[in-house]
Amino acid sequence: FGSEAIRRSDYQIEGHKAWSCLLLQNDPSLVMDIHKSYLRAGCDVISTNTFQAAPETLADALKVEVVVAKELMRKAVHLAKRSVDEFLKEEHSAKPGNSQPKQKRLHPLIAGSLGPYGACQADGSEYTG
Repeated sequence: FGSEAIRRSDYQIEGHKAWSCLLLQNDPSLVMDIHKSYLRAGCDVISTNTFQAAPETLADALKVEVVVAKELMRKAVHLAKRSVDEFLKEEHSAKPGNSQPKQKRLHPLIAGSLGPYGACQADGSEYTG
């Protein structure tokens, strides 16, 4: 998710302490667009854009209260769910004459992305233990 966010976003994601979580606050529509692009490409599982996020570190990176950071992490799950719902609605409403027949697919799943614990420490310990 992060690499695609870097490619598509106008925000400085690479090197930012919040990484792609920055989009939860600044560009939630792009979060959904990225999720749906993966679903359209055939992914059966999408992950929330919360890699390396923990409430305290996200609050620090985005200069918000911890309660707001927790809500942003919940928002990541909500955006992923909405993306799946909208994708399935698109798939269901696709007119048969407009495209080739599609195989029946599994209901897409959502994986919560957390990343290594050491990464949320922001001290490099994910590399050194």
